[in-house]
Amino acid sequence: MKKLQELGTTGIKPILTTICLYLVAILNILAYLLNSFGIISWFLTILLLLLGAYFMKHMPSKKVVKN
Repeated sequence: MKKLQELGTTGIKPILTTICLYLVAILNILAYLLNSFGIISWFLTILLLLLGAYFMKHMPSKKVVKN
């Protein structure tokens, strides 16, 4: 969070991409362990990936200064 504050970004939108990608990993591990690779698991995985991609635009980018 300190890094995001240094870049001047506040709020939850910049970290939603990371949260979504971690949830994809957790969801797929649980689906594998519980042998429940169904349509719901696939739908939630695709939904979380799309949400992660959408919120990627809110992530700060480093500005390169050329000397």
